[in-house]
Amino acid sequence: MKLPKAYATVVQKRTIDMTVSVNPLGCSPRALQALNSMSTADVSTYPDQKRLLSSLAVRYDMRPDMILLGIGSEQLIKLVCQTFLKRQDTAFVESGSFFLFSREPKILGARVVFFDFNNAKRFRKRPTLLFLANPTTPAGINRTNEEILQVIDLVNPMIAVVDEANGEFRNGSLISDIRKRRNLVVLRTFSKTLGLAGLRIGMAFGNSDVISRMGELQQPFPVTSAALAAAEAALDDISFTRKTIRFVKAERAFLTKELITRGFSVSPSVTNNLFISGKNIKKVICELENRGVSVIDGAYFPGNTQPGFRISLRDRRTNRKFLSKVDEVLACMGQNKLIGSKEIL
Repeated sequence: MKLPKAYATVVQKRTIDMTVSVNPLGCSPRALQALNSMSTADVSTYPDQKRLLSSLAVRYDMRPDMILLGIGSEQLIKLVCQTFLKRQDTAFVESGSFFLFSREPKILGARVVFFDFNNAKRFRKRPTLLFLANPTTPAGINRTNEEILQVIDLVNPMIAVVDEANGEFRNGSLISDIRKRRNLVVLRTFSKTLGLAGLRIGMAFGNSDVISRMGELQQPFPVTSAALAAAEAALDDISFTRKTIRFVKAERAFLTKELITRGFSVSPSVTNNLFISGKNIKKVICELENRGVSVIDGAYFPGNTQPGFRISLRDRRTNRKFLSKVDEVLACMGQNKLIGSKEIL
């Protein structure tokens, strides 16, 4: 059984690292303050999730028993597979999406079927799980709730998992549809916009029966007290979230314009990730690596048929350094532009 590789740990981090998707501004000052304010008792006793679950319930208009916390979205993806998938069951995964969507089902001996979101069709056998991301991975494209629900209805899975890891970059969420759809699970994380990637905390929202079944397979204390304290503080820091969204929007526009000017195609992302394609793109990736630049080759996204690479935005200084290395690569390859078209993914 060949499993997809975990690009976050496999790809070598070079001097200019554009790989891992994290908040370029760091994390909320309130989160750091909450960590610094932790007492001996906070550290020496077992974690209590009640306060954060109550805050999340208010924020998303859900009951606490419809929310499950985990060690990042990664653990929750594993948990939903362990709960609902059996050997020889089928998981439908959008082509080119997050590698764990196909890795975790395969570990359990399930069959993975890749499909094209824009050409989805109903198969003879109803899949057990359906995995989608919105905004998409790796291109960061925003889809409307209606578009997502149409595909869910067409595929008709037993459980539909929608990963909204970058959901803060779009208006709306499918969380509000959970009460009407008992088979819907929506994942969120504190790792991206909220800047707590190092503390590993994610959320699964779903019908109470679904969440209860997942919780039965989870360890009693999956999230640390430090992560809970920082997450609650970050959740309340709306100004930091807004600052992040403004910052990412400006850097995304800057890099998109500069890369298109240089002849690349750039995905119309709404997140801090861009998928970049063009002529001789494998050579470009290789030459960037030779010059100390790390990017994520599109081959790391299972089922992806579009040659290219993903970058995650950094601060303006780092983004300019990245562009200067791109210019070196283009000069080395003896061409000012890789393609003449401004076609986008």
